[in-house]
Amino acid sequence: MKYSKIFLFVSLLTTLLFFAGCNRGPKMVKISGKITIAGETFDQGIVQFDPVDGATSSEGAKIKEGKYEAVVPPGEKIVRIRGTNIIGQQEMDPVLNPGVMVNKLKDVTSDKVHWASNDTKITVTKAATNVDIDFPPSP
Repeated sequence: MKYSKIFLFVSLLTTLLFFAGCNRGPKMVKISGKITIAGETFDQGIVQFDPVDGATSSEGAKIKEGKYEAVVPPGEKIVRIRGTNIIGQQEMDPVLNPGVMVNKLKDVTSDKVHWASNDTKITVTKAATNVDIDFPPSP
C-alpha cells in the first residue's frame, strides 16, 4: 500500500510536469480579411506573414477571391503576396494529357513590389480577427 501511494504521487507529478512543459511557444491568433492591390481584388494567390523581429515563425495562407484566413503568432509582420487572375482555359499538355483543361493565369503581382518588398506591414494583436490589407499598385 505504501508503494502504491508513492507510485501514484510520482505518476501525478510526472504528468503535471509533462503538461506544464508542453505549452511553450507563442499563442497563435486566427486572422482573416480581404487582400487587394490598389483596391482591386484578384482571383487567387498566396500570402506570407514574416515576423519583423525574426522571433517567431513565418506563416502563410491561400488567397481565394481576394480573401484569406491564416493562423499567425502575434506581433509586427511583413506581408508578402503573389496573386493571379484566371483569364480563361488552356490545354494542360497536348502530348501527355490531351484534352485536359486547366486555368490560364495572369500574374497580377510584381516580384519587386509585392513579394520582395518590406514596405507592407501589419501588427497582429492577441485579439486580432479581421485584418484587411491593401497593397500599392505595381510601378
